[in-house]
Amino acid sequence: MKSLILIILWLFCIDQSVYSYYSPNYPIRVFSDTVPEFKIEKLFMEPMKVLYIADSVNLTEQISGKMGNAYAQIFGFIGQKQLTSEKVMAIYHTLQPPFVFDAAVEVGDFPDELSGRIQSKTIQGGEAVRVHFKGPYSKLEIAYKAISEWIKQNNKQADGHPIEVYLNDPGTVNSMDDLLTDVYQFIK
Repeated sequence: MKSLILIILWLFCIDQSVYSYYSPNYPIRVFSDTVPEFKIEKLFMEPMKVLYIADSVNLTEQISGKMGNAYAQIFGFIGQKQLTSEKVMAIYHTLQPPFVFDAAVEVGDFPDELSGRIQSKTIQGGEAVRVHFKGPYSKLEIAYKAISEWIKQNNKQADGHPIEVYLNDPGTVNSMDDLLTDVYQFIK
C-alpha cells in the first residue's frame, strides 16, 4: 500500500511539459541552471510481461491524473491477485497532443483473469538504446534528444514506442534532481 501511495504522489508531481516540447527538430530547453546527468548505452532488452491501462489526454496537465488512476487500479489488482510487481513504466504512443499512452507495470506472471480496463501484453525483447537519466521529469526531453541523436549517428531507426521506466519517485528523494528514469527505445 505504501508503494501505491508513493506512486500516486509521484504522478501528481510530474511536470508534464516535457511531452509538449519534445520533437527531434526542437532545440533542447533547459529549465534551470542544473544540467541533469545521463548515460546512453546500447543493450538487448529481455521480453517483459506487463499489465497496463491504455489511455489518452488532450492536455499535458491531464496526464498525471489519468496515470494516477491507472496505476491505482493496476496496483490494486496486483495486490488482490497477489502478483509480483517489477518495473513501473509508461509507454508513449505519441509525444504530442493527443497524448496516447499505456500506464504499465511489469509482472512476473499473468493472472488467469483480468478485470476492468486492465489489459496484459508481452513487450517483445530486442536491441535497444537506454538513457539512464538523473534529474527532474521536466528535463526528460534531454534524454529523448540524446536517443534521437544516437540513432542518427549510428545509422539506426527507432522501432516501436519509447518506454519510460521510473526507478524512484519524488516521495523518496531529497531533491527532484535525484530522480532516476531509464528511457528505452527499441532500434533496428
